[in-house]
Amino acid sequence: MNTFLTFQTADGSVSVTMDLVQARTLQQALDELVQHLKEVAASSGQKKTPHPATEYLDRGEVYFELFCNPNIWPSPYAAKALVTIKSPILKVSTEVELSRFRDDLQEFMSANS
Repeated sequence: MNTFLTFQTADGSVSVTMDLVQARTLQQALDELVQHLKEVAASSGQKKTPHPATEYLDRGEVYFELFCNPNIWPSPYAAKALVTIKSPILKVSTEVELSRFRDDLQEFMSANS
């Protein structure tokens, strides 16, 4: 069953249809991203091992993409991600705070499980 994932942006909010399978896959990608961000933060002052950018992509009914490069953020709490949502007639791209987006996703999963 598809319901709306609503996530907060700096200027408002965006809602997109998502089901629990998609949400769990997105959650796994975010967990891996946060782990990479923690590793980058822990290597402060040391030679850093670059981590690949996280790019979650779902080409379902509505195209949904989340992109974040963990190598440019000093911590998971400072990190931001670019979210793009496309349909045949509309495209929206916005930057979101990663920690807030994770909270919104967790709230969505709790409400729909």
